[in-house]
Amino acid sequence: MSVYYALQSPNLYISNAILLPMQQEDKMSNAIAKYSSVASLAGINLPASSFENVSNEAIARVKSFSFFRKYFLPFIKLEDLLAATNWNSQNNLISYDEKIFNKTKNQWVRNVSPPYGSIPSEQEAYEVYKKIVAIYKDEKTSFVNISTKHVSPNIAEQWTNL
Repeated sequence: MSVYYALQSPNLYISNAILLPMQQEDKMSNAIAKYSSVASLAGINLPASSFENVSNEAIARVKSFSFFRKYFLPFIKLEDLLAATNWNSQNNLISYDEKIFNKTKNQWVRNVSPPYGSIPSEQEAYEVYKKIVAIYKDEKTSFVNISTKHVSPNIAEQWTNL
């Protein structure tokens, strides 16, 4: 049964990007950063560098609903996020779940009960966004990694670039 399930499941493609937030630091921040590892050996905690603060802030922003609503949602097709089921590599076409979205009519046809509507809300889309977009800071390198999963490798790449 597991082999059958694996063969019937659509391929998911993951696009990754590694980011390094840039910020102009002053001389005091540089001095603190130089001695923070030595201070930690002595049991002294120096304040986090502004680089770490920028990384943490960037991660929090990308995970936020306001970021999703302002910088992600306006630049994508909602049906690609919520109804895409498969990608045909030969003609670069995406298949959609016909119970959710009718591609020929370009119309949402899902049957849901209130408070949901046939057209998905921003909050519903955000819940899916949180599942397909992963962002974290690698503690060893301090780089920020972001990845996006989708049935289409092209869309995964476009969304990661967003």
